[in-house]
Amino acid sequence: MAGSEQQGQIIEDSTGQKLYKLPKYITENHNGDVIVSDLNNGVVVTDRTRRHRFPYTGPHSGSGFSPLGVCVDALSNILVSNAKSKKIQMIDRDGNFLSLFNKIKRINVSGGLAYDSKNHILLVGTTYYNSRKSQTQRERNIPATFAVSLNDEINKTDLIKLLGKEIQITETKMRESRIEQLLELMPEPLLKESFILGMASRHISCATKDMLWISGPYEILLANRKGDILDAVTNAKRNYGGHSVTREGDLIYIDGHNNIKRMPTYNKIPYTLIKNKYPMKAESVYCSPSTADLLVGIVRYDENKCVNTDAKVMRYGHRGKQIQVIEHNDKGRKLYKFPAYITEKHNEDVIVSDLNKGVVVTDRTGRHRFSYTGSSSLSRLSPLGVCVDALSNILVSDAKSKTIQMIDKDGHFLSIFTKKHRINVSGGLDYDNKNHLLLVGTTDYNSRLCVYRYIKRKDYLADDLNG
Repeated sequence: MAGSEQQGQIIEDSTGQKLYKLPKYITENHNGDVIVSDLNNGVVVTDRTRRHRFPYTGPHSGSGFSPLGVCVDALSNILVSNAKSKKIQMIDRDGNFLSLFNKIKRINVSGGLAYDSKNHILLVGTTYYNSRKSQTQRERNIPATFAVSLNDEINKTDLIKLLGKEIQITETKMRESRIEQLLELMPEPLLKESFILGMASRHISCATKDMLWISGPYEILLANRKGDILDAVTNAKRNYGGHSVTREGDLIYIDGHNNIKRMPTYNKIPYTLIKNKYPMKAESVYCSPSTADLLVGIVRYDENKCVNTDAKVMRYGHRGKQIQVIEHNDKGRKLYKFPAYITEKHNEDVIVSDLNKGVVVTDRTGRHRFSYTGSSSLSRLSPLGVCVDALSNILVSDAKSKTIQMIDKDGHFLSIFTKKHRINVSGGLDYDNKNHLLLVGTTDYNSRLCVYRYIKRKDYLADDLNG
């Protein structure tokens, strides 16, 4: 490319180390991530801003990974052929190992790969001469390749019965996956368990499969599913959505001086990511699991500590650099007045629970999509906690009606959790993507944290398994 101007080069990671040595294959994910199959450095993934997201060198150390062809399927999973093991490995968009295509599926010394997005077919070549291309089969309208979280509703045995004996499934500790093809809403939510916290739980952030961070009356607390307190962070802002968890499990929180801090799991020593700029104050924070960006709800206060009409949502990179400001709709009107809670949908829509303006949803570019202020004009929403489930539905707790309201991804009312479901003055909400459970806190003291299941397998899947 001599004589041409080069822009946006991707060369080094954040520590200055070279990302590539022999970049032989390149593709791109649906969110703009650049995926490189490097003969020496494995699969190297950077985001659209050229920030290094992760490397993948095999499902475990010493596994003998020698990558060749690479492609992305319709579910954003990454498939890479491994010349050394003669297999195709599938990882999710965050680099978590999902499964193998091996000789059981007639894969032999995989070379080039391509995914036919129109027909949902994987094309596989080999490095041998006189080799043939094979196609994965589509049966019962099930996608050719997909990832699914296994739990007591969806298990490995059932999937093998449905998809056929030639399908190999490897259980992994994987993140929430896009499984709309297999799940649907239950007629009524089922209370799975509950435990007494003895404190107000205005906000909840899942830390691991069995642990969660809770905003207590005086500090942020780490608790297990039995209600035992395991850790505490003092000097933290406790009202509203003041903490979140990174995909690495680190705690992100707003301290007593309105700075954004990060506490790594390996040493528990907090450090400042974003320093507060007076008179703006951070009221809520959320760490995106897909981009690692930080979304911060900010409100301006006057000298008398009264809330001004100036409020916005700021997007920062994982190192604290400002990327985006979301403040107005396309008519120049303010979107927010008090952004108390923030979360994000799987398509990176930003969802804000604003104490004055209801649920406000913008897309990745900051364009206002819709606002939700209640199921009818007679019951205006007084929103608190907000979260998104595996089907991209939005759940928001309503302090006024003491309910949880569910809307779809486009803002249409779906259903409501009421007192008959033992919901009382709902406060913090979070959706456990690994176990597909809804965690519900309250603002009452001596109250319970309740765990609900309201999503099940689709009926056609159950019928096929029984037949």
